[in-house]
Amino acid sequence: MVARSQSVNQANLVYSAISHRVITRERKFHFGIYANMVEATVIKPLTTPLETTSNGNKNAITTFSNRSRRRMMKMVNKKRSRGRGIFVTLTYADEICFNPAFTLRDFSRHLDNFMKRCERQWSNVTILWRKEFETRKSGDNVGKVAPHAHMIIEHVTGDLKTITDDFWQWWHEISTDGDTDSLRRSRVDVKPVQNDKHAMFYVSKYVGKADIQHNLTIQLYLNGHAGDVGRHWGIRGDWNTEPSVIVALTLRQWRQLRRELRKFAKKRNRHYAKLLARMPETVGASLFGLGDGDISTRFLWETDVMRLIEWTCRNY
Repeated sequence: MVARSQSVNQANLVYSAISHRVITRERKFHFGIYANMVEATVIKPLTTPLETTSNGNKNAITTFSNRSRRRMMKMVNKKRSRGRGIFVTLTYADEICFNPAFTLRDFSRHLDNFMKRCERQWSNVTILWRKEFETRKSGDNVGKVAPHAHMIIEHVTGDLKTITDDFWQWWHEISTDGDTDSLRRSRVDVKPVQNDKHAMFYVSKYVGKADIQHNLTIQLYLNGHAGDVGRHWGIRGDWNTEPSVIVALTLRQWRQLRRELRKFAKKRNRHYAKLLARMPETVGASLFGLGDGDISTRFLWETDVMRLIEWTCRNY
């Protein structure tokens, strides 16, 4: 009787998992539902302090690795409560970034100062920033590597033209280190975010580009400035990335749910569906484009992913 009761509780675990986390140590996977993605992670056993001891040695950051890109894409797809947003690109004038006195530490400092001005202008602003390095395609410095930055700034208020004019002035003052009389004008591009789909397209195409490992010139440039590059991306502000629910699944349940997710992936990204099929069933996975959306206007249990989990837990 006790065993049957436990089986029923496990099969219907999903019913108790709404707007809070459900953690059970008897299961093998945690399946989380976020704003625009789902993710399954393996429940790792507890380790002793001796097993988690690290020597603390870290290599200097150089390239924007594929692993770093995945972490950034997950962060963006987990984010909730998107407000009015803008895309911003900050570019240096050639006279600044090709000056022998200019270093990548200056680049990091300039970005930090620019974002601090944004935070002073809008108290609840959130920022995703990304450094990018490209070779000049024309001009006197063709072939040389120049840094620039992409940003998605959300929860901004005011007229777009006024914001653009302010950004031009801020970036000019910051990039010239206060030399406002300088004729060296850096460039600022500002565009409005139309919707969440538009934001994800921008992140995938521009912010999330990970192609520097294919350019030998950029690789040599970053390796030569290994101690000055710093982080390639980051976030500022209060980011709500909490899952709406976490469900504990057995390996058998995860195996079946994984098959159903692969069917969904085939409709959107056949390449990822094939990649998911080749991955071992004993590891977790994440899938973008399938989440709870805005649960303030959509009942969580009516989402496709929740119906799928309910069916899996009931039948497996």
